Amino acid sequence: MSASILHTAAALAGPALPPQCTLAGVDHVECSGSVMHEPDCTAHNVDDLCCLPLLEERFRQLQAYKAARPFATLSFKCDGIFGGGDAPWASLLAERMANMTDLHQLHLDLSTNTLAGDALVEVAASALSASPSLRTVSLALEGSNISDAGATRLGKLLSSAPRIGALELNLRRNGDPDDHDQPYGAEGAGALTSSLSRMASLTNLTLRFGYDVELRYAGIVAVAKALTPLRHSLTALRLGFGFTTIKEQQGSDSSLACLGRALGSFTALRTLDLDLDCAVSDPNGVMSLGVHLACLPIAEMSLPAFTKEADCHCGLVVDRPRQCLIPNSNYPQLGDACLHCLPDANATACEG
Repeated sequence: MSASILHTAAALAGPALPPQCTLAGVDHVECSGSVMHEPDCTAHNVDDLCCLPLLEERFRQLQAYKAARPFATLSFKCDGIFGGGDAPWASLLAERMANMTDLHQLHLDLSTNTLAGDALVEVAASALSASPSLRTVSLALEGSNISDAGATRLGKLLSSAPRIGALELNLRRNGDPDDHDQPYGAEGAGALTSSLSRMASLTNLTLRFGYDVELRYAGIVAVAKALTPLRHSLTALRLGFGFTTIKEQQGSDSSLACLGRALGSFTALRTLDLDLDCAVSDPNGVMSLGVHLACLPIAEMSLPAFTKEADCHCGLVVDRPRQCLIPNSNYPQLGDACLHCLPDANATACEG
């Protein structure tokens, strides 16, 4: 094949995607890389996408490709190694992300960038501002040193996105003071969730708070209270609180009762996934939760965590033949009778 034919073919093909980016669907570009603090990132050839000196060129390529072949879904991952990218790296990424306009779906994974911390929230801010028509958003900031202030700001940013219907947030492993400088806790989680509850289009919500965070039982109560404005609009809710209470010995009864009162009042909910792990520590807590969750339309719902196979970390299981909730096998002292809805129980559980 002659050089002129090759040149013509290349021209017709148009701009290429950056390294480590692929076409995952007709309308979906997926980019995945890792980053460490400069100069190690480029010196060790860690990545050809996320390293600081390469970001501008890679986004220029991505924008050129998008101009030639518009896409509405972007999955972009730059997870951290040995601390990951720092605040200046996050600032540059935010500048570049501001040019990724007209997206309808965004999946952004910036986990384990502990050196960047709350600066990562500004990356999300740029992406949201660039694409006000976003309808589906997932954001992973796991193990990235997010503080109460960062979680609060993130909630305010998301609440101003008018069209988001499906939202997934992963904020796990952001609160162990042995590993992080500014752990977020009940204050940040409550403020974040309170802002999300003002999202008028939101129907599908995933919040993963679990593992090595400072939420404790107060965090479960704060999130439960903040969720209640969504009780007539959410159709799907996935909550992860695993290992949030590992440092406490008491408090499960009232916190689980509060969570139960909140969730049991949801009228549109048809999918509930719940991971409470160490928060469930005694039979009273199981009953406090169960008498309220029994108010949900169990026969009509998808309850993936409430199965014998899942051993759901919530003390409860669905008895499918009877279409009801019962205590799971970890609590034989509670028997296997169907739990009955008691909406007026635990009336003061959410006070304080």
